[in-house]
Amino acid sequence: MKTAPALPVIFTAFANPHGDLSNLTQEQNGIQDALGTLEATGKIKHLLRTDTDLNAYFDFLQRWKNQIVLFHYAGHANSEALLLQNASTFFKPLAEELIARNPESLQLVFLNGCSTYAHVQTLFDLGIPAVIASSVPIDDKRAMQLATRFYGNLAQGDGIEAAYKSAANYIKGSSTETRFRNLGEIQSWRTIGFREKDSLAEFPWGLYVREEGVLQNQHWLAFSKALKSEPGKTLLQNAEKIYNIEKIDTANFS
Repeated sequence: MKTAPALPVIFTAFANPHGDLSNLTQEQNGIQDALGTLEATGKIKHLLRTDTDLNAYFDFLQRWKNQIVLFHYAGHANSEALLLQNASTFFKPLAEELIARNPESLQLVFLNGCSTYAHVQTLFDLGIPAVIASSVPIDDKRAMQLATRFYGNLAQGDGIEAAYKSAANYIKGSSTETRFRNLGEIQSWRTIGFREKDSLAEFPWGLYVREEGVLQNQHWLAFSKALKSEPGKTLLQNAEKIYNIEKIDTANFS
């Protein structure tokens, strides 16, 4: 008899080697709070790693291979690299390892650092269905707000598109000007190196999909269904509902 499929895993990785991202802890806590109820009711497994260095990144992917549905990175970044806790690391090998360890399960990558749009095509070429990324340097506080709203919406049963749009509308609605910057406020930026003066001219983030309807594949639909499973049910009861079976201990998952 085969065992039931493992719970879908959300892996959130944070790095702040310079200690200058004052809102990163709030982002960690906000996401953990949003996903905590889902984890407590047996719907997901949430992996939260602070001070993520290269060893931790590779070790987590090895340990949880073929289970990660959503990967979230928050910290300094640019169009070439992510600044992990111990070094600035080129993005492509990180992406290749992420996909190699989760070739079928991984459905969404959320890169919550500055100017990560350049990595979208790399992820698409590797087969990732959807990416949330930024096209310009982003403000640390706004990044925290977008992420916590997004995962809060997801935890309440929104699909990825609805969760993202609502989070984006929150940021737009709470901004006092179109460039999403309060005059006179000290800004912390999640970028590595120089920031262009005109980088605030557009909404920083975007939800990018590889092709139309790509989020309707069986893996994402199973994950979405898991989030909407009935509260108060046991893990086995929810799994029986998710996979449309009567008794999980006699089911064939081949």
